[in-house]
Amino acid sequence: MQAPDIQLLRNPNETSPQRTIENALESLLPEFEETKMQKARGLLGKTGRKLTDDQLEVVVAQFEYLVGCWLDSYERELFDGKTLKDIIK
Repeated sequence: MQAPDIQLLRNPNETSPQRTIENALESLLPEFEETKMQKARGLLGKTGRKLTDDQLEVVVAQFEYLVGCWLDSYERELFDGKTLKDIIK
């Protein structure tokens, strides 16, 4: 959810630096996601080309979740039951 862009005592035709950055990010993120899906499709080869975009997104999300779990488990083995995130806090 995006916070409203409230500009007090400013010319309403001017854009804030924050809004400019938000606009830039919004324009870049769809390209990032497309590139991410293209990369995943390429890594999966024939299987990746057979999957629909929705199926591929699910596969990527599941894989990212598994990798995160595996890393947390490994970190807990190394750091006496703590993850790096726990240690940094």
